[in-house]
Amino acid sequence: MTFTELTEILGGESAELLVSERGGEDIRVPARSSMAAYKRRLAVVEDFKNGAGYREVAKRYGLSLSWAHRLRRRFDDGAL
Repeated sequence: MTFTELTEILGGESAELLVSERGGEDIRVPARSSMAAYKRRLAVVEDFKNGAGYREVAKRYGLSLSWAHRLRRRFDDGAL
């Protein structure tokens, strides 16, 4: 990919930052599903910050109770 193409996708300032931080490296771009999972984690964290319990989070996001417990533990440990 050329710098021009990168600039068209990211914009000039972001392209310059990426090149200055990672220029010359091979970069793997995550799949769209990874982006969706990241956004869901952000929403879950926001719900926990607002006092939601694990049952509420599980129901809202279609998660199992055990996965909601795991996310809550990660949140409490500061890992989310």
